[in-house]
Amino acid sequence: MKVKVNIYKGTPDSKGKYVTYNMDVPPTDMVLDILEKIYHEYDPSLSYRYACGIARCGECAMVINDVPCLACERQIEPEMTIRPLDLPLIKDTVINRRQVFDHIKEILPEPGDIDDIYDSFEEMDEDTSHRKIENSIRLTTCFECMICQSMCPRYRSDDQGFPGPLGLLFLTQMNENPAQRPLSEKDLDMLAASCVGCGKCARFCPAEKKPLHLALELLKHHPAKAVTAHMVDGKTTVQEVDESV
Repeated sequence: MKVKVNIYKGTPDSKGKYVTYNMDVPPTDMVLDILEKIYHEYDPSLSYRYACGIARCGECAMVINDVPCLACERQIEPEMTIRPLDLPLIKDTVINRRQVFDHIKEILPEPGDIDDIYDSFEEMDEDTSHRKIENSIRLTTCFECMICQSMCPRYRSDDQGFPGPLGLLFLTQMNENPAQRPLSEKDLDMLAASCVGCGKCARFCPAEKKPLHLALELLKHHPAKAVTAHMVDGKTTVQEVDESV
């Protein structure tokens, strides 16, 4: 199969450009296979990131033909344009994940460990403890591909006080973890109020268990700006909820 691949190449300190590669590849290849072929046979200066092998790692997330996705799961097309996610760049398709994580860490409140986890469970009724455990497990199925951050208009507007969808997911992870003290309503409301409720983060999330969908559902219980997510025909739609009604 003949393919034409246009890949963004550049760094934050240089003017980036698209470089075109034409090649013959098996029609069953994924985009990650194409990147590997380009690196080994055409251009060893190409930078991309992946850590596949055992499980989905999320490291190869990028934008392919204007759709954010995982390169290891995206089937090749006759013509493709590949660029990095709309996040701080290191080089070519490689984003600065550390910078994103550091920004989230600066904003989120510190979780407090519970002195006696057994007492904590005894204080909960059975339904609550089971729900928290199930929620905590589902929320941790996120593999931190950063697609949600790159699709969030509020985060991309350079709002330094907003941790982005991934930060809100971490927030709900902390709050649902039975081994940690629940966060204050003030902290939860302050961060949840920044969400504009567009739903792009959940819609493009590649995780099978849809942890962002759950995180948005949990946020709707906080009155500063509640949001709710609904799954219809495999698609997530998010709406603000007026709890004053």
